[in-house]
Amino acid sequence: MRVRAIRLLACLPDSQFINEIATGLALIAEHVAELELAVSALTASGRWRGSEAVRVVADEEAAKYLILLDAVRCDRHNQSRKSGQLARFTDHLAKGIYANAAEYRPASFGELRGLVDQLRQSHYLDGPNDLDWIFRNEVDASREARLYTDYVETDQGSSWHSPQACDVVTSMFSTSVESSVVRLVAAMTRAGFTKPSGLRLVAAIWRGFEPDESTRWAEVAKRNQQTLAELGQGGLTSADFSDIDARLVVETWGFPLHGAELNVIKVDVETLREQQRNWRPDL
Repeated sequence: MRVRAIRLLACLPDSQFINEIATGLALIAEHVAELELAVSALTASGRWRGSEAVRVVADEEAAKYLILLDAVRCDRHNQSRKSGQLARFTDHLAKGIYANAAEYRPASFGELRGLVDQLRQSHYLDGPNDLDWIFRNEVDASREARLYTDYVETDQGSSWHSPQACDVVTSMFSTSVESSVVRLVAAMTRAGFTKPSGLRLVAAIWRGFEPDESTRWAEVAKRNQQTLAELGQGGLTSADFSDIDARLVVETWGFPLHGAELNVIKVDVETLREQQRNWRPDL
């Protein structure tokens, strides 16, 4: 048995590829919904640490849904891109970027690329003066802080970190409200995206759309509206698909990222320290 064999899908004939993706999307959607029920139950009982850990998994699973949809939006003849896109299915950084992107409302693809590149940094400066401390990659750090106990080194020294910290922070701010990426996946599922015929509509509308830096969000919204209209005309939407769902899909399902770089950008820590040393607060 071979696990994590997702890239094998890229070699399938298109009809079989669509059918397999549809099966995967339906399974992911069901799993995300079940995980969100667990988050709600844990939050209601004050099990903050557990709710945060499960939410990490729910968001990553929901991100996998969007990663698969972007594989469908790829040019069917571009095997290398399709294979690379499918490889993101098991990449924690890529999944985190997809989950974060569901929160963004960029005016253009160039703006989105800039936001994504910030999430790709291996290290970055931040603090009250924007460069007080050096932090490691935001996506990885947030994920691991909620999942693992670890011994960490920072500019302030070395110490143990435990997800126990979630018990204080999350109890103050957390609710059972779903994340944007989870809500998007639920809405898209009700719209009919998990059905093979629905994915064929997605492929017909989106393949060949290659945004550049100047491409405006309106181009995405227009295709989102067309996709929903054709899913509805084909009788693929469920009875409980609502106007709120439609607005969520139109406003939240974003630019395809299959042509964008999502791998980590290695940042030299010593270069960041040099920026700190050269900082002139009087300027």
